[in-house]
Amino acid sequence: MKRPHALILWGGVLALSAGATSCSQQDRAAVPTIEDKSFTLTPAVTPVKISFLTAELKDVQVVERVDRETGKVTDPPKLRAKLTVKNTSSDQAALVVSGRIDYLDVEGRPIPLAEDRQDPSFTFYGYQERLDPGEDTSQSIEVPFPVAGLKDRKLRDIGLELSYIPIPYREESARISVSLAR
Repeated sequence: MKRPHALILWGGVLALSAGATSCSQQDRAAVPTIEDKSFTLTPAVTPVKISFLTAELKDVQVVERVDRETGKVTDPPKLRAKLTVKNTSSDQAALVVSGRIDYLDVEGRPIPLAEDRQDPSFTFYGYQERLDPGEDTSQSIEVPFPVAGLKDRKLRDIGLELSYIPIPYREESARISVSLAR
């Protein structure tokens, strides 16, 4: 008598697992397939001089997330790059605090972001660390990019602003006369 009961129990477990599997497959079908669509900007490396600092943007690209099936943009475009800042001064240190990226069209006018987009500014992670002469710091940045910049080759220039605190830097030495006591 216990056997029929065990078979009914196993049959119920199999029915539940088959139902869970079909629900799982339906959920996967309902979830959109999202992919990153990348646009590489040239030149690949862009060095610029800002006072006594040299900044370099590398691997600059614009990435937006798109639903593969519908082609609809699910996440608006963002500019991604690696920013390296080097102190080329011989007598000043700096605290690099923040930066901002601006976008200019073919006529040199700013390309505005949509009103619901964040400001294209960023903060340096190690801004409390002093950048002495000859030293550099690098970090990845990701800031909003204007949708209009992707249309009709409208983007011509990217503006980079850096906020930093210059600190006078001096190294001095002194000689101390000594004698060896015997």
